[in-house]
Amino acid sequence: MKKNALTTAEIRLYNKSQIYKAIYQNKQISKQGISHMLQLSLPTVSQNLSELQAEDLIEICGVSESTGGRKPQLFRCIADARIAFGVSILKNAMQIVSVDLNGTTLFKEQHNLLFENTPSYFEKICRIIQDFISYCNYDSDRILGIGIAMQGLVSRSGDRIIFGKILNNSDVILDHFTQYLDYPCILLHDAETAAAYELWKQPNIHDAAFILLNRNLGGSLILNGTIHTGSVLTSGIFEHMCLFPHGKLCYCGQHGCLEAYCSADSLIMEAGMSLDAFFIAVRAGSVREGKIWDTYLHHLALAINNILMVVNCDIILGGLLSLYIQPADIETLRKYVLEKSAFDFFNSYLMSKSTTNAYAEATGAALHYIKLFLDQV
Repeated sequence: MKKNALTTAEIRLYNKSQIYKAIYQNKQISKQGISHMLQLSLPTVSQNLSELQAEDLIEICGVSESTGGRKPQLFRCIADARIAFGVSILKNAMQIVSVDLNGTTLFKEQHNLLFENTPSYFEKICRIIQDFISYCNYDSDRILGIGIAMQGLVSRSGDRIIFGKILNNSDVILDHFTQYLDYPCILLHDAETAAAYELWKQPNIHDAAFILLNRNLGGSLILNGTIHTGSVLTSGIFEHMCLFPHGKLCYCGQHGCLEAYCSADSLIMEAGMSLDAFFIAVRAGSVREGKIWDTYLHHLALAINNILMVVNCDIILGGLLSLYIQPADIETLRKYVLEKSAFDFFNSYLMSKSTTNAYAEATGAALHYIKLFLDQV
């Protein structure tokens, strides 16, 4: 027997995992189709299908066309056999969603709640989470966990915030939540969960810079189809790229950061009005608001050009401001990027709006546990 040979039990678990994944990836498939795809015997497939049915992970969903004889049964995964919850904690609100194994949002809520780094706040927010879980009415053994997305850089272990100037939450630890919640939990950077949601919706993304144009700017670097994490800090902290030395003061304490020029809050402050009112004026041809928007696009183009000089990748614009961006704005932005580039042939990247929705960060946080289950099933 070879030293690293799998045991019989390990082979059985591996086959079971591969069969489940084959059903999941194909949406619905017959026993014969699984046998052919995985090169497994029909008895082996039948035994594992019976086990997966007994565990309420799969079900029969019909029959396929037959070339003769009895029509083969089709199997599919039960989408809500496992559920994950995602929470997004913002300065003035919190959002919570429940997500099934297909990544479909089942329920969602938003509560207007001012963030406070206090024991009473954490007790209150966990009570809201627990009430939401009770409302969803799923057995506890079907709940995979709760992903908690926050503004702030998170430790690689997901158990603490290591830098949180926006919410002043640098001392927040996972225990602030888990003392009240009896489920697996993890802290996640909100920019990364938004990017995770984007990857789920567009799995063909290979290399991209995901720029999250929320009230506070954020981002993530996607390489080889996965969110790249640095050795110490997260990778893709575009908000603190210096555009103008000695420029506007950023909340981080430095001057000239991208955050101070291209976050939604910076645009609101410069315009002196809400985003809705601002973009109504821009689209109506207002000279003042048009100049502000044009300057904004120049600043964002400068940042994008800097990113492209480091990583030749696609650019995806997500977050609050992306909801207002029109195709003509994308073309203007591309033109400004090329004007600032040292290479006049540098036009190979793609720039697009994301599939971001209002609950993207919370949904991406829930997907952490969905992906973990699918990887380990």
